Amino acid sequence: MYSVGIDIGYSSIKVTLMNGEHEIKYNRYLLHKGRVKENLISTIEDLLANYQAEEIKYGSVTGSGSKFLSKTGEAAFVNEVAAIVEGSTVTNEKIGSIVEIGGESAKFITGLNGLDKTQLEIAMNSNCSAGTGAFLEEQMSRLKLRLEDYSVYAARAKSIPRIAGRCSVFAKTDIIHHQQEGVPMEDILLGLAYAVIRNYKGAVMKKLPLQKPILFVGGVAHNQGIITALKDVLNLAEEELIIPLCFSNIGALGAAVIAAKDNTTIDLKKLLNSIEQLEEDYGEADDEVALPKLTPFGEDDSLGKHICKSINNYQSTIDCYLGVDVGSTSTNLVLLNTENEIVSYKYLRTLGNPVEAVRTGLQELREELGDRVKVIGAGATGSGRYMIGELIVP
Repeated sequence: MYSVGIDIGYSSIKVTLMNGEHEIKYNRYLLHKGRVKENLISTIEDLLANYQAEEIKYGSVTGSGSKFLSKTGEAAFVNEVAAIVEGSTVTNEKIGSIVEIGGESAKFITGLNGLDKTQLEIAMNSNCSAGTGAFLEEQMSRLKLRLEDYSVYAARAKSIPRIAGRCSVFAKTDIIHHQQEGVPMEDILLGLAYAVIRNYKGAVMKKLPLQKPILFVGGVAHNQGIITALKDVLNLAEEELIIPLCFSNIGALGAAVIAAKDNTTIDLKKLLNSIEQLEEDYGEADDEVALPKLTPFGEDDSLGKHICKSINNYQSTIDCYLGVDVGSTSTNLVLLNTENEIVSYKYLRTLGNPVEAVRTGLQELREELGDRVKVIGAGATGSGRYMIGELIVP
């Protein structure tokens, strides 16, 4: 007989099937991109296409996004920490600590001593996702890079620039500054990996004892840059950091172990039918917060505040001054005539590339005004003022 574990987290669905000897027979990790119901149905259908439902006798669910399954009455929910511990120890009984970093969660579990779990000490991150997979994903999205390419970039790094890891806003500002200083993207991404681990050590591990060897699990264990930083920051030898083959599905494996141990039965066909009957919005009712729409706020607030001086009636070229403000979030360009009247302005998203943002803004101004404007002076401000100043001033 088989036992199945289903783990639904912030960014992914994990399903693991094991036999009575704790051997993994089916292991699937899938990024759901917010489409939990759709992807969960397809995963269960894929599992049932390979195994008879009657052969899968036991099962349970875990993870922050799995509680709705237990409400159907067709699946039992198990604590996420308990699932991680069970999945980890069945993988390797000799570990002393567990480092778990997922899409939005980070946990540190220490005090493991074989099968003895009476001395466990546990710490986890707050509601802030800084130092998790979501944190890395956000920065990669800003830089217009694919998350799956992170390891490739970090492997080519030559230095480790300092980047704040406690807040995504601070990290973004540091990254922009390093870009403006000409720091290679490879070095920036390795620096970001170090920022994540330093934040993990200071905000999650704190003063808890570090018992070796350590098992590193969770989706972020895909990232080779994070692995490099983890070894260095925690001063781990090669043999002191263990990454199991099923590192991303360790919670799902633990849920399957607990279900088999407690004889918690499951009927996947009934569970699948219950999921199909659910409404698309099946979030926790207690977590729902009703707020008024933002539409009425600031309505017509900009009327009359962005009027530009028309140059259509001018017969000759107009002398103007160019002002550029480059920030980590937005880039703004303004043209003023000699009477301090606004001739035109552009607002663009910096998107991690201030040079490209300024070039785009200048191109848009040229397309709008053509040769009717002569720039007789220019100034730059904001976090990118030095590099952009050199770009726009010949």
